[in-house]
Amino acid sequence: MIFINVTLIMDKEINENFIKKEANTEFDAIHPRFQPEDEEVALKYQQQNYYFCGQCNIFFAPTVRGLNIHFKGDMVKHSSCGSCFYCHGEVFEYIINLQRKIYHTCKRTT
Repeated sequence: MIFINVTLIMDKEINENFIKKEANTEFDAIHPRFQPEDEEVALKYQQQNYYFCGQCNIFFAPTVRGLNIHFKGDMVKHSSCGSCFYCHGEVFEYIINLQRKIYHTCKRTT
């Protein structure tokens, strides 16, 4: 006697049908319906709610993880805006809400 797991076949069909339906849906950020109606409003929102890197000229996630990924990542080598008094490591600047902020991971041992 051969037993076929009917739920696995149904799950597969449901998933395939779902994917086919979703593949026809637009998720394009360039599509006009996703563009802000007023670019100045969008820019003001980004300036108030996201970190901005002047060297890269981009906004990025306003979290500790966002800072670490942006400044420690291998994509762009940032030039330092100064050095740490204690460990002489690099110090980087970013902007949020039109205020200058400093990013540094100190390697001071004492």
